[in-house]
Amino acid sequence: TQNQTGGATQNQDEAIEALEQMLEELDNAGRNKDSALRRMLASVIESIEALITRQERELANLADARARGDFTGLDAGMIRLDQNTLGVLAQVREGPGEMRSVGDLLEDASVQQREAIRLLRADEIVADGVAFAEGESLRLLGEAKAEAEKIDEQAQDREQDRKRAELRQAYREALEEQVALSAESGELVGAELTRRQRAGVRSMGARQRTLQERLRALLGEVEGLSESVMFALAHEQLDALMEAAGQTLGRGEVDRGVVLNQSMSVQTLQMLVEALGQPEQEEQEFEDAGGGGGGGGGQGPGARISSAI
Repeated sequence: TQNQTGGATQNQDEAIEALEQMLEELDNAGRNKDSALRRMLASVIESIEALITRQERELANLADARARGDFTGLDAGMIRLDQNTLGVLAQVREGPGEMRSVGDLLEDASVQQREAIRLLRADEIVADGVAFAEGESLRLLGEAKAEAEKIDEQAQDREQDRKRAELRQAYREALEEQVALSAESGELVGAELTRRQRAGVRSMGARQRTLQERLRALLGEVEGLSESVMFALAHEQLDALMEAAGQTLGRGEVDRGVVLNQSMSVQTLQMLVEALGQPEQEEQEFEDAGGGGGGGGGQGPGARISSAI
């Protein structure tokens, strides 16, 4: 029975590990997909802007031609615009399915451009009809650009959500390690330490410094994190708290100061984890609260973070 229980536990652990690996692969696939989508959208948006500029120029040419009463050669400019529009459309159609709506708008713009060409080649040119078709082309090109920008913003939001989740996980792992260190320190406060225990305490000091270095690296690695007043302040405080705790532990000593510094580190990490679990609007309120005012008199780092939220 014990062997069966052990086998079942092992199978369960393997299933969980397989599931976590699958989720990680899906997340990586999503990250790569959005990255490729945003690169393509940047190119498409730039191309559509060029189409808009060209259509505006053709409308200006049409206005000049109406004033002169001579529409000779205007069809050639619209033909080039339509060819360029179809080129961008082909690029969009070959891209991800998320860009289909952009393609539909470009296709509708091309229809209006061809209508303008047809009217410009008629024996009797109706200027109002040409102006309407070209105006519709311009409107649709503008909508295509706006749609591409909206899709890009959605992809950016997904990227930011993934980054938030990854950052929250990094803080959660740091929190778990700090909680464990704090518990170990608390058990030794006030005790007469043996040589072996002092060696263990020095090992705890090394773990504390390793955690401190991980958090320092995190602040530098995550784009934009150091620019956030709240998170920069939290990291500054964590670094000071962990430095103090690590130095004392490194000497093979444990006192109430170590436990207090570690407890405040736990509190600060908990707040960072909670902040990243909040909707962005609430997180901004968290950020704004932390950005105002200087440090209060006599407040420790953890207390200042506490007052911020």
